[in-house]
Amino acid sequence: MGMKKARQFCPEEKRMVLGEKQTPNHILHLLISIVTAGAWLPIWLLVAMFGGGRYRCPSCGAVTRGYTTRKDRREMEKAA
Repeated sequence: MGMKKARQFCPEEKRMVLGEKQTPNHILHLLISIVTAGAWLPIWLLVAMFGGGRYRCPSCGAVTRGYTTRKDRREMEKAA
């Protein structure tokens, strides 16, 4: 599995972080699909669509958000 990274807000640390989430291993799914003569294709499709999970903070492991609220922005400004 690979890692996808995006700028996210960590509510635990009250700061923007480079959030990480796992991505499916497409080479493995391709090989399984070939071996099973295509029977694995529906599973691969579901994993590709829903199997990524949520972005997590790399330092604390909390689930991150792609946005900040006004309250979060005020707290970050006070801390700076």
